[in-house]
Amino acid sequence: MYNNRKITAIILAAGSSSRMGTDKPTALLLGKPVLYYSLIAFEKSCADEIIVVGSENNIASLIAICEKCGITKPVRVITGGDSRDKSALIGVNNAKGDIVSIHDCARPLVTENIINESIISACEKGASIVAVPVKDTIKQIKGECIESTPDRSTLSAAQTPQSFNKELYLKAAEKTKGIPVTDDASVFEKAGIPVYITTGDYTNIKLTTPEDIIIAEAFLKEREK
Repeated sequence: MYNNRKITAIILAAGSSSRMGTDKPTALLLGKPVLYYSLIAFEKSCADEIIVVGSENNIASLIAICEKCGITKPVRVITGGDSRDKSALIGVNNAKGDIVSIHDCARPLVTENIINESIISACEKGASIVAVPVKDTIKQIKGECIESTPDRSTLSAAQTPQSFNKELYLKAAEKTKGIPVTDDASVFEKAGIPVYITTGDYTNIKLTTPEDIIIAEAFLKEREK
């Protein structure tokens, strides 16, 4: 809880994991399921309850992981939709909190501090995401040709969690219903609602391909030193 606002953490774990080749939430990082790390981070955060959104294919495994983690906060595991935005909306509709903090299970290296900063910002401003400045020079292309090079100083790479006032989220989702989005901030952007940024961490990587498991384990080992 923050400033008497109840907080619901929503961990999205229903993706297809097609590029990973195995179900990401149940894949192992240093012997523990990927989902375990996000659960522990939100357990330490100011969130009051946790909702894990899974798929019909992995729901039983996710329930088993949650039961073994020793989480003291209320945890619910529910079935999501056939796309990320639908799963997120299902999670938000099931949230008891005034503020929802939506996190991709595929980012297991998130920390308590990153989560709390995002939640605090959402409580104060309504909509907030975690992001880091882009390091690389980005090229906008068409076919095989470069069209332009955006000013790197104006670019940030979005991460999760992305935290929002629940009522505002539902209004934005209704306004943008049927419009494809790739993250929750896009729902607000397309609804014309400002979204603010808190600083993330370059170690808060997203597990997409098998190589990312190796990188994540290296970061985890470094943290344990």
